[in-house]
Amino acid sequence: GALDYYKKSFLYKFLNKLVLRFADVNLFISNDQMISISSHLYVNNPNLLYSSLESDKVFNDNFLIDKKLNCKKDEVYRFCSVSWLKKDQLLRKNIFKVLEALKLFKNEFDGDWEYVIAGKKGDAYEDIISFIDKSGLENNIKIILDISAENKNILFYKSDLLIMPSWFEGFGNSVLEAMSFGTPALVSRFGASPEVVHDSGIIINQISPEIIKAKLIDFVNLPFEKRFFFYEKSYLRATKIFSFESRKKSLLKILSTK
Repeated sequence: GALDYYKKSFLYKFLNKLVLRFADVNLFISNDQMISISSHLYVNNPNLLYSSLESDKVFNDNFLIDKKLNCKKDEVYRFCSVSWLKKDQLLRKNIFKVLEALKLFKNEFDGDWEYVIAGKKGDAYEDIISFIDKSGLENNIKIILDISAENKNILFYKSDLLIMPSWFEGFGNSVLEAMSFGTPALVSRFGASPEVVHDSGIIINQISPEIIKAKLIDFVNLPFEKRFFFYEKSYLRATKIFSFESRKKSLLKILSTK
């Protein structure tokens, strides 16, 4: 849904080709991105340098224990998505398919649940509000506009699952951010998201409301200890494999072997 390379101006494409060809080192933030670009354009010296957390957050040793206690006592299942509320962004991230899935989910699941969409207001805002009202989901879905970094972190911490089944992500920073707060993600097999999530979350092979709904039903029906296993695995994967320190070491290795 988003504007891609081939739809850009001649100057944009020319300058990109120029720097890819003549740069000493080309850095790509995911393997999917590196393969996608280097298989279509000439790249002088491609190297994988995974994106990372902005800094290595220092949680106390009880972080996972606190997360477990909070989730266990909370009887409401909390889902979230993060996206700029523009039509092209919502198309790429399949937010309307998520809303369709939640409409089906509500008819099948009797428990309490909440879904939060957080992001900057855009040209799709009114469409989302209209869909929610027509679907009778106004008591379950909340939109937070222009969310602050602090409140976004709180949202991630309190959520049980991030839902981001995008057609494409160059890396998936919001997925990694959520994982760093012990919140697993439901993503699609497309783009770089599977590289980030691996076996710590849910990866769907086809993007449809029915499949998303089925995965949500499976998730909420898991015994708590099995569900918490996803929380723990997501947190450990984010803070160890995609740490800021790990990225610095990888960059140093690439530059020293130039």
